[in-house]
Amino acid sequence: MIARRRRLGSKYQLTTHLAVVLLLLVMFISAGFYLLVVKPGSPDTDSAQRYGLDSARATWDTHRPRRFRYVVDRQCDCPIEERQPFVVTEEGLKVTARFAIPLESSTGELLTGPADVASITRLFAIAEVAIVADEVIELAFDANFGFPSRTHFTNSGKTVLIEVRDFEVLEYR
Repeated sequence: MIARRRRLGSKYQLTTHLAVVLLLLVMFISAGFYLLVVKPGSPDTDSAQRYGLDSARATWDTHRPRRFRYVVDRQCDCPIEERQPFVVTEEGLKVTARFAIPLESSTGELLTGPADVASITRLFAIAEVAIVADEVIELAFDANFGFPSRTHFTNSGKTVLIEVRDFEVLEYR
């Protein structure tokens, strides 16, 4: 009696089976990643934000110029004098701020600068407090210097967006 050997699948069938197995593997890995994605407000998000803030602060501390200037643009549901962009100049610990054009306040007085200056040190502090208090905050940092270039948070139920733009180094260390 002659024993018949069973034919193995062709190269095409083997390749197809391998492709299906790899596709299923990729799908399972993707599904697992999707289920493990960090949700806002979770401890993993807080630690990631904390790490990002600490890294940015270290970059800022390393690359901070001696004297610099930038524009702060705030968007909030607040009086007009708090929404107007202003120019901030920092030299060491001295921080000055002024409006491009003097502004009339809601009480009628002429203002040359904002009452509440959002310095870079203060933006780091705002971010720190929000992360510790487990508030929702969105941060973006400057790639070169590490300062908070965009800070979006909620304060007393009001949403506030602070953007730092037109950063200019006046004197390096």
